[in-house]
Amino acid sequence: MKIEEVAIIGAGPAGIAAAIQLRRYGFKPRIIEQAEPGGLLNNARRVENYPGFPKGIPGRELVRLLRLHLGDNGPVDHETVLNADYRNRYFVVKTDRRTFRARFLVVASGTLPIRIFNERTQKTLAGRLFYEPWSMPLLKDRRIAILGAGDAAFDYALGRASGNKVWILGRRTKPRCLTALWRCCRKNPNIKYLGATRLESIGRDGRSIWLRFGSGNILMVDYVLVAAGRKPCLGFLSSNLRKNIRILMNQKKLWLIGDVKNKRYRQVGISVGDGIRCAMEIADRTGGVAR
Repeated sequence: MKIEEVAIIGAGPAGIAAAIQLRRYGFKPRIIEQAEPGGLLNNARRVENYPGFPKGIPGRELVRLLRLHLGDNGPVDHETVLNADYRNRYFVVKTDRRTFRARFLVVASGTLPIRIFNERTQKTLAGRLFYEPWSMPLLKDRRIAILGAGDAAFDYALGRASGNKVWILGRRTKPRCLTALWRCCRKNPNIKYLGATRLESIGRDGRSIWLRFGSGNILMVDYVLVAAGRKPCLGFLSSNLRKNIRILMNQKKLWLIGDVKNKRYRQVGISVGDGIRCAMEIADRTGGVAR
């Protein structure tokens, strides 16, 4: 079984930053990513707080630049990690294509959207219900309902309001988003915020989706996008690894970096810092020399 010096699970900003820095020390990290590199940046309409871009930068453009910077510091292996364990001083990573061992493991697997509907409802609304904006088709002259009232919901709305009508549905009278996002949405005639709404039921009528609220009102739309929060993507960790995770982290053998550990602090700048620091700690652990 092949032994890698460093394995990185996830190629978002944190994983990419770690890989770039590790290559500077002479390491050749194995990067595993099940989807497209970039992580949540693929959902971002515009990143306005990343230093060096005073006018902001579209999320997908920043992904392009990160991938360009990664360049030969990759490549990224497009595989799904099925299980990660720790046995006999090595991490054992099993993907849908192979199994290998690694001396150090960096988990930068990001987050998964919280699914608020059961499988039956999701099947009924298939093709019209989405949890990730990047997976939606390009839309024009459509009605879109966004469930959620945080930063993500308002950013998603701004990204889809061109040529479409968008309703943001929140449980609170006032939204829980950045003031800048709220102001932008209020200025956009294609976006409407419906606060203090309690969704009671949802269904499909041909190509349209109906949403019935506690007030008795019904909203008819073409698509629904859910922005109801996210959770760490750690389901592939074995029970043994979960049990020893703190010990391995304290021993500087295992790192959790980026959104997978940062809870609500999902910012590209924080993730990049996590990745660089992780790589520096690995170099310190090995005396700055790759085996």
